[in-house]
Amino acid sequence: MKLLLIVATALLFAGCQSPAVVYPSEASAILNGYTRGEAFRLGSLYDHPGAGDKVDGFAALESTQVSGDIAQRVAAIALDPNNFQDQTRREEFLPTIAWRLYRLLPAGQGQDAVDVLVSFDCDEVLIVSRDSRLHEFFRRLVTSDAARMKLLELARDTFPADSDLSKIPDARDAAGEN
Repeated sequence: MKLLLIVATALLFAGCQSPAVVYPSEASAILNGYTRGEAFRLGSLYDHPGAGDKVDGFAALESTQVSGDIAQRVAAIALDPNNFQDQTRREEFLPTIAWRLYRLLPAGQGQDAVDVLVSFDCDEVLIVSRDSRLHEFFRRLVTSDAARMKLLELARDTFPADSDLSKIPDARDAAGEN
Protein backbone atom coordinates (compact mmCIF):
# COMPACT_ATOMS: atom_id res chain seq x y z
CA MET A 1 0.00 0.00 0.00
CA LYS A 2 2.82 2.38 0.89
CA LEU A 3 4.49 1.74 -2.49
CA LEU A 4 1.22 2.46 -4.28
CA LEU A 5 0.92 5.79 -2.44
CA ILE A 6 4.50 6.74 -3.38
CA VAL A 7 3.91 5.89 -7.05
CA ALA A 8 0.61 7.82 -7.12
CA THR A 9 2.27 10.87 -5.52
CA ALA A 10 5.13 10.75 -8.03
CA LEU A 11 2.68 10.54 -10.93
CA LEU A 12 0.68 13.43 -9.54
CA PHE A 13 3.74 15.67 -9.31
CA ALA A 14 5.03 14.52 -12.68
CA GLY A 15 1.68 15.47 -14.20
CA CYS A 16 2.07 19.06 -12.98
CA GLN A 17 4.83 19.76 -15.47
CA SER A 18 4.30 19.61 -19.19
CA PRO A 19 6.70 17.25 -20.90
CA ALA A 20 9.31 18.43 -23.34
CA VAL A 21 8.62 17.95 -27.05
CA VAL A 22 9.57 14.55 -28.40
CA TYR A 23 10.19 14.44 -32.14
CA PRO A 24 9.77 11.38 -34.33
CA SER A 25 13.17 10.01 -35.33
CA GLU A 26 12.80 11.27 -38.91
CA ALA A 27 12.16 14.87 -37.80
CA SER A 28 15.21 14.70 -35.51
CA ALA A 29 17.25 13.34 -38.41
CA ILE A 30 16.23 16.31 -40.58
CA LEU A 31 17.13 18.82 -37.84
CA ASN A 32 20.47 17.08 -37.25
CA GLY A 33 21.30 16.65 -40.93
CA TYR A 34 19.86 19.71 -42.69
CA THR A 35 21.64 20.85 -45.85
CA ARG A 36 20.12 24.29 -46.32
CA GLY A 37 17.57 26.66 -44.83
CA GLU A 38 15.08 29.37 -45.68
CA ALA A 39 13.34 32.01 -43.59
CA PHE A 40 9.96 33.60 -44.06
CA ARG A 41 8.55 36.81 -42.62
CA LEU A 42 4.90 35.98 -42.02
CA GLY A 43 1.78 38.10 -41.75
CA SER A 44 -1.96 37.77 -41.87
CA LEU A 45 -3.84 36.98 -45.03
CA TYR A 46 -5.15 40.57 -44.82
CA ASP A 47 -1.55 41.74 -45.30
CA HIS A 48 -1.09 39.43 -48.26
CA PRO A 49 -4.41 38.39 -49.84
CA GLY A 50 -4.66 36.13 -52.84
CA ALA A 51 -2.54 33.30 -54.06
CA GLY A 52 0.85 34.44 -52.76
CA ASP A 53 3.33 32.19 -51.02
CA LYS A 54 2.23 30.53 -47.81
CA VAL A 55 4.01 28.58 -45.11
CA ASP A 56 1.80 25.99 -43.43
CA GLY A 57 -1.24 28.10 -44.32
CA PHE A 58 0.19 31.47 -43.18
CA ALA A 59 0.99 34.28 -45.61
CA ALA A 60 4.68 34.70 -46.45
CA LEU A 61 5.40 38.41 -46.94
CA GLU A 62 9.12 37.96 -47.53
CA SER A 63 11.54 35.05 -47.82
CA THR A 64 15.29 34.59 -47.87
CA GLN A 65 17.91 31.86 -47.92
CA VAL A 66 19.67 31.69 -44.57
CA SER A 67 23.33 31.34 -43.76
CA GLY A 68 24.76 28.16 -42.28
CA ASP A 69 25.05 29.95 -38.93
CA ILE A 70 21.35 30.87 -38.86
CA ALA A 71 20.31 27.34 -39.91
CA GLN A 72 22.54 25.86 -37.21
CA ARG A 73 20.99 28.13 -34.57
CA VAL A 74 17.46 27.16 -35.68
CA ALA A 75 18.31 23.46 -35.43
CA ALA A 76 20.00 23.89 -32.04
CA ILE A 77 17.00 25.75 -30.61
CA ALA A 78 14.52 23.24 -32.04
CA LEU A 79 16.45 20.25 -30.71
CA ASP A 80 17.03 21.59 -27.19
CA PRO A 81 14.38 19.97 -24.95
CA ASN A 82 14.58 22.88 -22.50
CA ASN A 83 13.23 25.39 -25.04
CA PHE A 84 9.68 24.10 -25.50
CA GLN A 85 6.91 22.56 -23.46
CA ASP A 86 4.33 20.25 -24.98
CA GLN A 87 1.35 22.47 -24.18
CA THR A 88 -0.60 25.29 -25.83
CA ARG A 89 -2.25 28.56 -24.90
CA ARG A 90 -5.73 29.95 -25.49
CA GLU A 91 -4.57 32.84 -27.69
CA GLU A 92 -4.80 32.50 -31.45
CA PHE A 93 -1.54 31.33 -33.01
CA LEU A 94 -0.44 33.98 -35.53
CA PRO A 95 3.22 33.46 -36.41
CA THR A 96 5.61 36.30 -37.16
CA ILE A 97 8.46 34.32 -38.66
CA ALA A 98 9.25 30.83 -39.89
CA TRP A 99 12.37 28.92 -40.73
CA ARG A 100 12.44 25.83 -42.95
CA LEU A 101 15.37 23.45 -42.79
CA TYR A 102 15.79 21.03 -45.70
CA ARG A 103 17.68 17.76 -45.79
CA LEU A 104 18.82 16.51 -49.19
CA LEU A 105 18.13 12.80 -49.54
CA PRO A 106 20.51 10.39 -51.29
CA ALA A 107 20.31 9.20 -54.88
CA GLY A 108 18.02 11.91 -56.23
CA GLN A 109 15.18 11.08 -53.82
CA GLY A 110 14.46 14.74 -53.23
CA GLN A 111 14.47 16.51 -49.88
CA ASP A 112 12.45 16.52 -46.70
CA ALA A 113 11.99 19.48 -44.37
CA VAL A 114 11.10 20.77 -40.91
CA ASP A 115 9.29 24.10 -40.48
CA VAL A 116 9.60 26.13 -37.28
CA LEU A 117 6.94 28.88 -37.09
CA VAL A 118 7.12 31.35 -34.20
CA SER A 119 4.45 33.56 -32.64
CA PHE A 120 5.87 36.17 -30.29
CA ASP A 121 2.34 37.27 -29.34
CA CYS A 122 1.66 34.05 -27.45
CA ASP A 123 5.16 32.51 -27.21
CA GLU A 124 4.20 29.42 -29.15
CA VAL A 125 6.01 27.54 -31.89
CA LEU A 126 4.46 25.31 -34.53
CA ILE A 127 6.81 22.55 -35.70
CA VAL A 128 5.85 20.76 -38.91
CA SER A 129 7.75 18.00 -40.72
CA ARG A 130 7.21 16.71 -44.24
CA ASP A 131 8.73 13.91 -46.26
CA SER A 132 10.09 14.29 -49.79
CA ARG A 133 6.57 13.94 -51.22
CA LEU A 134 5.34 16.81 -49.04
CA HIS A 135 3.33 14.44 -46.83
CA GLU A 136 3.13 15.85 -43.35
CA PHE A 137 4.20 13.32 -40.72
CA PHE A 138 4.58 15.55 -37.66
CA ARG A 139 2.81 18.69 -36.44
CA ARG A 140 3.02 20.02 -32.92
CA LEU A 141 2.12 23.37 -31.37
CA VAL A 142 4.18 24.02 -28.22
CA THR A 143 4.93 26.87 -25.83
CA SER A 144 8.29 28.57 -26.17
CA ASP A 145 8.69 30.79 -23.09
CA ALA A 146 12.21 29.53 -22.35
CA ALA A 147 13.36 30.18 -25.92
CA ARG A 148 11.73 33.59 -26.48
CA MET A 149 14.95 35.64 -26.37
CA LYS A 150 16.90 33.14 -28.50
CA LEU A 151 14.11 33.08 -31.10
CA LEU A 152 13.71 36.86 -31.05
CA GLU A 153 17.46 37.41 -31.52
CA LEU A 154 17.45 34.84 -34.31
CA ALA A 155 14.49 36.56 -36.01
CA ARG A 156 16.22 39.95 -35.80
CA ASP A 157 19.46 38.45 -37.16
CA THR A 158 17.55 36.78 -40.00
CA PHE A 159 15.72 39.95 -41.06
CA PRO A 160 17.94 42.79 -39.73
CA ALA A 161 16.20 45.55 -41.72
CA ASP A 162 12.72 44.65 -40.42
CA SER A 163 11.75 47.46 -38.04
CA ASP A 164 8.67 45.56 -36.81
CA LEU A 165 10.90 42.80 -35.38
CA SER A 166 12.92 45.37 -33.46
CA LYS A 167 9.71 46.64 -31.82
CA ILE A 168 8.75 43.24 -30.36
CA PRO A 169 9.37 43.36 -26.61
CA ASP A 170 12.00 41.07 -25.14
CA ALA A 171 9.46 39.76 -22.65
CA ARG A 172 5.78 39.00 -22.92
CA ASP A 173 3.69 40.87 -20.35
CA ALA A 174 1.89 39.00 -17.59
CA ALA A 175 -1.45 39.28 -19.38
CA GLY A 176 -0.01 37.40 -22.34
CA GLU A 177 -0.04 40.37 -24.66
CA ASN A 178 2.89 42.22 -26.19
